[in-house]
Amino acid sequence: LAPGPRQVAKRTYSVQRLPIPRGLTAEKLATSYFAWVDEAVPLVRVKMVGDRISFFIAGVEALVLALARGQQEDDVWPYEVVSGRAVAKGSVSGGRFEFRILIDGSGALAALNAYRPALPGPLYRVTQALLHERTMAKFALHLEQRTAAST
Repeated sequence: LAPGPRQVAKRTYSVQRLPIPRGLTAEKLATSYFAWVDEAVPLVRVKMVGDRISFFIAGVEALVLALARGQQEDDVWPYEVVSGRAVAKGSVSGGRFEFRILIDGSGALAALNAYRPALPGPLYRVTQALLHERTMAKFALHLEQRTAAST
């Protein structure tokens, strides 16, 4: 069942390890990801305006991210999940999506932390979570191809 007015959706977490081409900062990795999703994922459009990133699925604004100003560094580029149809209503914080370069430079992490989906848990796991997992796997493959081409 969907959370009622007094219930709050459970938080979900997803972390993927990504290969990275040499010299790529977390900011460039994030920008590359958003541009890649816009081009490579059917029915999904990404609009980047200033510090805000909006994901539209079939024309519906599903997710809005805002850069977590003052928290970004060369090796960490964090966004707060601020709104969208895919975010649970009544959430004080919708979660965080960040890109982090590993300290040894051998790769990166893309992490979705404390995200509160609008969908009930079982439905979320077989739809939105699965789509996110597959999208991140395809992005990792895209980065592997870029990394191979740059060596």
